[in-house]
Amino acid sequence: MALLNVENKKDALKELNAIDSEKTDFYPQVLWYKGLILIEHSENKDAKETLLELLEKGQEYKNEEAKTLIEKL
Repeated sequence: MALLNVENKKDALKELNAIDSEKTDFYPQVLWYKGLILIEHSENKDAKETLLELLEKGQEYKNEEAKTLIEKL
């Protein structure tokens, strides 16, 4: 995702938060990348909540990876 390549991940997070995720086909991807950015910024509680939401609604997108990250948070 191009947003992860920008210098300022906070701007990328703002863009991801602005997406009306549940109305898109790429809702799981939005959650995954939000979780990664939150982890990078040591916002572990929010990252864990985001990854748990991915597990609930993500249609198995990155489930194993999300479980591994959740265990480490």
